[in-house]
Amino acid sequence: MKKIEDLFLAEKEITVNISHELMTPVSVLRSKLENMMLQKGLDHDVEAGIEESLRMLHRLKTLINSLLTIARIESRQYLKEDNIKVRELVGEVIEELSPVAVDAGVKIILAWDDDFIFRNANRSLIFSMFYNVVNNAVKHTPRKGKIDIAGKWRDAIFEVSVIDTGKGMTQKQLDNLFSRFSTKLDPADDSTGIGLAIRKSIADFHDIAIRVLSEPGKGTEFFFFFP
Repeated sequence: MKKIEDLFLAEKEITVNISHELMTPVSVLRSKLENMMLQKGLDHDVEAGIEESLRMLHRLKTLINSLLTIARIESRQYLKEDNIKVRELVGEVIEELSPVAVDAGVKIILAWDDDFIFRNANRSLIFSMFYNVVNNAVKHTPRKGKIDIAGKWRDAIFEVSVIDTGKGMTQKQLDNLFSRFSTKLDPADDSTGIGLAIRKSIADFHDIAIRVLSEPGKGTEFFFFFP
């Protein structure tokens, strides 16, 4: 068991080190490409190629940051010193995503019972966890659809649910939902495919259990059970 633990720690350390090392050349390349874009009289095809390269570099930087986040969470490098009013935090997530939902023609409905204060947590990580799930729900719910977000006590456990009327998922997609690089619901999606894996790491870091129910064409239901 000690050897296995050492191997896991070494793997996490390698991930962090490689990610840190990659950030420097990515930043240098981005700077050089941006300077090239400032030159006058650029050929249209060259300009288009530079823009595409900048988009790819942005995706690479996002992926590196995501890997760093997961490694830091799993290595427990984040502090858990906040006492979070969960309803207030979810309200901030909804407020931030409301313009996106309005543009998409999706209605977000908040229903909340007694509030719950989640102690000894990292507020920014919990915000990120809910933001990702609600944002995904908005992206994958058609116009005139809705997202119901509720918080309530159930058998002495506080539960937060995010239920949408979106396109839903197949059983295969559900099985791979939190697998890294395997979470794209739409092949045309330009994301890194690692967002939900980060949210699962955040939940595990805080001992929050997650349950997901979904059927194609019938929407998706996320449940968060707080310890």
